[in-house]
Amino acid sequence: MKRNYKYASEFLLLLILSPVLALAQNTFCDTIPFQYINGKMVVSVQINNDNKRFIFDTGAPLLISDGLQQEMKNKVTGTASVKDVAGNIVEEQTILVPSFKLGNIPFRNSKATVYQKQKTGLLKCFNFEGIIGSSILEGCIVHIDLSKKWIVITNRIENIPLTDSFQTRMKLDGSKRPFINIDIGQGATISALFDSGSDKFFPLSMDGYQEIKKTLAVSTLNEGFGSVSSGLYGAGQAAKVYRVLINQLNFGKASIKSVITTASELKNKNAIGMGLAAYGSITLDYIHKTFYFSPTSTNQTFSNANFWGFTPLLLNGQYVAGIVYEDSPAEKSGMKTGNKLLKINQYEVADSSSQNLCELFLSDTFTLPEITVTFLNTIGEVKTITLRN
Repeated sequence: MKRNYKYASEFLLLLILSPVLALAQNTFCDTIPFQYINGKMVVSVQINNDNKRFIFDTGAPLLISDGLQQEMKNKVTGTASVKDVAGNIVEEQTILVPSFKLGNIPFRNSKATVYQKQKTGLLKCFNFEGIIGSSILEGCIVHIDLSKKWIVITNRIENIPLTDSFQTRMKLDGSKRPFINIDIGQGATISALFDSGSDKFFPLSMDGYQEIKKTLAVSTLNEGFGSVSSGLYGAGQAAKVYRVLINQLNFGKASIKSVITTASELKNKNAIGMGLAAYGSITLDYIHKTFYFSPTSTNQTFSNANFWGFTPLLLNGQYVAGIVYEDSPAEKSGMKTGNKLLKINQYEVADSSSQNLCELFLSDTFTLPEITVTFLNTIGEVKTITLRN
């Protein structure tokens, strides 16, 4: 559950935005606290003399909700065709935001895209009004420390603790999103977007998976067909998905071993998300185009999430099993892809508009050693199963 909802971190902007970052001072530095909720960094942004909740997402541009736009009445500059991570395409307004502050750092005349809040599904549970993305960070150095739950933003690298850090070149695409090469051993590397809006560790595109499958660095654990994620505009179409084991990721002399992740036909880019932040601090130097990773120790083993064999998903207004993997505990218990979910532990979820769904989404239910799931099977029977890890 906690790793199944990704919104706009892989936006493809057919109309590329190039916002102007305007800072009041030549030298700036601030430490900005964040709430870490369900794998998302939620920060406070001061805009129109009010504090608003934004998600900090390096895989996205600057985004403003339609509700906040109605309140602010920013100048509309045009439209953009926007494609979310699930492949949904929507034509949206682009606007100019005169000013806002992130911590004590002011940003002026920033271009943003407006999104429709009512279409964000379970993402509404975060109660956010926008996304701080890479399109405004080009003149910044960003340091993320999950253990301290803070982000340092500066333009002076000496303000960042980088002792014994691994560093590599960082490439920015047209929307200023950061890409790095990841060493997966066996002499193989793979390019990936660093996406702080993703709570996952290293989700792969199908092309990326096929590329590294040629080596001994990856093996397939389970196969399935369905939808595993939801974008800003709803769930993606059903597609082939693999659950895979990557032997290790290397960051200079440090390594993270036994990484279990997914590869999906719907995903158009490899990404490394906030799952990495559990193993060390991360620095993105947009100014000098350099990525740093400071591991907490040299040799670490990936802490894999519980595997229940299915991925819950809000699809067309119903909470369903978006995918059920072959030979998994869920499949062996009779669950099929598309089955409607009625109850998970104490949470009644048959009514997708109920508060229960948000409470479940934001809870730690899926980290428990067992869950009880009630669902409607393919012949209309109500079935209850208990899955254990």
